[in-house]
Amino acid sequence: MKKRNLSIFTFVVLIGFLFSCSPSTTSSSEPIGESYSMVKEITRVASKNDPSITTNGLLSSLGLKGEEEFTYKTMIVALRKAFPSLEEPSPYYESYHQYEDNDLYPIKNYEKLPKDVQEAIAYFKNRSLFFPKEGSDASSHYYYFPLEEKADSEELRTILERIQGYIGKNPEDDFYSYINHDELFSANAAQRSNLVSTKALVKSVKEFMASIKDDNKKRIDSFLASYRNESKKESDYSGLKTAIDNIKNASSLPELCSQLRTDFNQSHSSVLAPFLSVMRQNGNNAIYLANRYAYPYAYKETCLNDISFLTSALKVLDAVNASEYASNLRSFLSTYFSCLKNKIKEDQEGNEIITNKPIGDSASINGCFSLKELYEEEGYDVSKISVYYASEYDALIEALSKEDRLNDSKAYLLYLYGLNYSSCLPKNKQEALGIYNDVGSEESFYNYVIPYIANEVASSYRNSEEYQKNYNTLNELFKNLKITFEKRLDTSVWLDEAGKEKAKQKLKNTDMVLFDKDLGDNLYLFPPHEYEKDSLYRNMNIYRQEMMISIKNSLSESTTNPYLYSINPLEANAFNDISNNTVCLTLGYLFSKENAYSLSIEDLFADFAFPLSHEIVHGFDENGLMYDENCNFNKDWLGKQNLASFQTKSEKASTFYSNFEEVPGFKENGAIKINEAIADLGGLNIVTDYSEQQKNFDYKKFFSRLARNNLYYVDLPTYYSYLKDDSHPIGRGRVNPLFMNSTKFLETYQVKENDYMHLSSEDSLNIW
Repeated sequence: MKKRNLSIFTFVVLIGFLFSCSPSTTSSSEPIGESYSMVKEITRVASKNDPSITTNGLLSSLGLKGEEEFTYKTMIVALRKAFPSLEEPSPYYESYHQYEDNDLYPIKNYEKLPKDVQEAIAYFKNRSLFFPKEGSDASSHYYYFPLEEKADSEELRTILERIQGYIGKNPEDDFYSYINHDELFSANAAQRSNLVSTKALVKSVKEFMASIKDDNKKRIDSFLASYRNESKKESDYSGLKTAIDNIKNASSLPELCSQLRTDFNQSHSSVLAPFLSVMRQNGNNAIYLANRYAYPYAYKETCLNDISFLTSALKVLDAVNASEYASNLRSFLSTYFSCLKNKIKEDQEGNEIITNKPIGDSASINGCFSLKELYEEEGYDVSKISVYYASEYDALIEALSKEDRLNDSKAYLLYLYGLNYSSCLPKNKQEALGIYNDVGSEESFYNYVIPYIANEVASSYRNSEEYQKNYNTLNELFKNLKITFEKRLDTSVWLDEAGKEKAKQKLKNTDMVLFDKDLGDNLYLFPPHEYEKDSLYRNMNIYRQEMMISIKNSLSESTTNPYLYSINPLEANAFNDISNNTVCLTLGYLFSKENAYSLSIEDLFADFAFPLSHEIVHGFDENGLMYDENCNFNKDWLGKQNLASFQTKSEKASTFYSNFEEVPGFKENGAIKINEAIADLGGLNIVTDYSEQQKNFDYKKFFSRLARNNLYYVDLPTYYSYLKDDSHPIGRGRVNPLFMNSTKFLETYQVKENDYMHLSSEDSLNIW
């Protein structure tokens, strides 16, 4: 009985085996084909958000078997079917392809495309997830979809990654969007930039001002009263108008220079004369032009876009022939760019541009406006002063020196006057320029008021108990971060032993300044101002004059860190003064955050430990490594082999960031972002190393807070400008690439190989 049953079982098994080895139409093996593999990838991503999406189901809806060629047309329609319910775009997203209601990407012959393709294109394009390819007639500003061309798998991956970011539900695919999704889709979201909330800064400053009871309260109230005094602004305007008329009516370069000298002598801050910086290089102090409008080259597009502002300004300032002046400004800028190109060639040694020159070597306007003479007359030791960005300054002076283009020079100077003094114009004139905001508004308060009362607010805050507790917390944090970084240097696999010791010595010499009391009474830019209630124009000149006097006083040999004298203490900022090897946090940065001493350990690390570590590492980025452990300019101090290894790693990081898409259709520029990227990568390594010493540290809370801190929500032109010109990675580009290179992040969120936040070990960036 048992024997017969065994034979039957053996027979059944044998038959089953034979059938499994024979060709069959019922085989469960996956079809082999281009369409199948592409649809499978779409399904893999789509099913994360909708489990009902299957490969076979999507193939069937497309009328495909899986063996067909996968065209661009098929991809568009497939994606539309796989993601049928993407939410309506917020202004943030829909702005990527539109500007002032004009479509930036018009498609050629759109109306002739199949209806399902039209619908799919419109669906994704309205969400800024799709960009057509550039056609042969791109010069006519039309783009096309190559419907019958074979779709590229890398292009598909890019679009899928964009869609996952848009959905924002999966931290392993787009952590930035996962954390900030609600804010990005809020039509009422306040615009903000990296790390600092302007709204929080203004709120904190206002609240603290209400608590001030010392003499600074009177000074602050006087300045605010002068800002609000519209009747006095009308009479004050006559003083500004005199200076403007002197520019307009000048018949020669000496007359033009005379007004510049008068302005400098009265307010110690000519629209042209640069401030003294405190960037000390081997004992010298560099001077530079204090506002961006003095350097048109660096902000070429901004300057050209502001031509319309100049035209309006000249009308408001009662200048004649405003449009003619605007044309003159264009001519001046063209001359300037030409001069600059030649100056850069003259000042170039090998592949490097000489940025600093002795002040005595700087150009003058035909001998009638000389920086050297101006500062000698003011009692400065000009032997210890250099001109920073010398090529740009000399080019500017050369452009202003062309007597046959006097009207061009006058237009440029009027341009600077209009921008520098617009806040002291009467309300009606500000409104005519489109710049008026009531002092009670946050925007106006920050832009116009805070810089002028910053010293008074900072002076009172430094004496508060709150400041002392913040200082104690951050000073201890800074010491521990340095210890942690030192341990990382010990384990470096690319630094030799001599390099490790040199790097550790520089780290040991790195100081932190939180505008602390160790700097004594010379802490701030200038002593408290004795403002008047009825004269904003006069108060602005008091501010500028006393600032210059204080800077002059700061040039004594006993001044240890003169950089502090050139910044606004309420500017929300953190930075590394690499020429002095000093990490600085402004009081404005403190005001923009919650009190450090009251934060949870995770929030403290996100708000303060990461920025501090970031700034420490700036001393070891491409610029920082040009200064040795004693703050001397020395490009070879770390050792040639170590520097070569560093450069290889730096170039790899630059390439990585250049390949990262910040917003659909626009990638980061690794060449200009590299130093900030190095500081970010190294800073996060230091913080996560230090976090391992903390009991029950919540990494999800830390990474989430850090991602929220880097929410970037600004208007389209500003976004593109920062993406192109700013040295910082922004928004998504500051969060995702950073976390992709963090082992702790990958472990925390269990990121797997096919996830878009995944980075292989051979591709990861590990410099510091």
